[in-house]
Amino acid sequence: MSEPKLGDFSNIPETGVGAAENAAERIARKIIEEHEIQYRKLEEENARLRAENERLKAENKRLEELSTHDPLTGILNRRGVKERVELINAVSQVEEEKRSRHDKRPKRKFSILSLDIDHFKKVNDTYGHEIGDLVLKKVAEFLETVTRKYDIVARWGGEEFTVVFHEIDAQRAINKFFSEEYRIKKYKDSDKSGNTPQISLEVEAGRGKIEITLSGGVTDYIPGENFDDAVKRADQALYMSKKGGRNRITKHEETVQGK
Repeated sequence: MSEPKLGDFSNIPETGVGAAENAAERIARKIIEEHEIQYRKLEEENARLRAENERLKAENKRLEELSTHDPLTGILNRRGVKERVELINAVSQVEEEKRSRHDKRPKRKFSILSLDIDHFKKVNDTYGHEIGDLVLKKVAEFLETVTRKYDIVARWGGEEFTVVFHEIDAQRAINKFFSEEYRIKKYKDSDKSGNTPQISLEVEAGRGKIEITLSGGVTDYIPGENFDDAVKRADQALYMSKKGGRNRITKHEETVQGK
């Protein structure tokens, strides 16, 4: 066994304060390392939870879109338009509560237009459902071009569409369809109105273009009124358009009294 060299203290055991300090440092390092490991795990878990939260938000948004939008045309469905009208009614109620008793301004007036594609069953039977779906899409696109961004366009069901015009009464809604800009024609009719708007669209059907016409009924709507009742009035006017030869918009003549 070799003799220890002069000045070599490596074999002398640690005692007293020095040994305690070294042990404390080792314990502290171990605690710090464990904390760092736990912190990294928490960060990874938080990142996973954030990603899952974003995924759930996107999924909820997708489900909400499915519940309020028509998957074929991308516009609102019946539920969607009803929810929008409920919001309009809520805002109007707040405005009415704030209105002074001396404020004589009339309530804001809207209008509801019901539209139905003429002879749609014949289109499906003649050209197939694929062309029928294309017609529905083209009608939805057309309605979005003749309305403003704050109007409400919806597919009510089947080949029927609904438009809620914001602060436009029934007559002004009809007047929108006299515009040549949107390929709308007007012709002389025998009824008392003289001129009747006529809606005509051309759709590419593979074997050539087919002409699609729409019949419509429009009525005034004052926020706070039962929406379904107003839609029934618009449907009654739509029926008169069908009965009168189709391809026209008829105004419901009853006056809606403000509440």
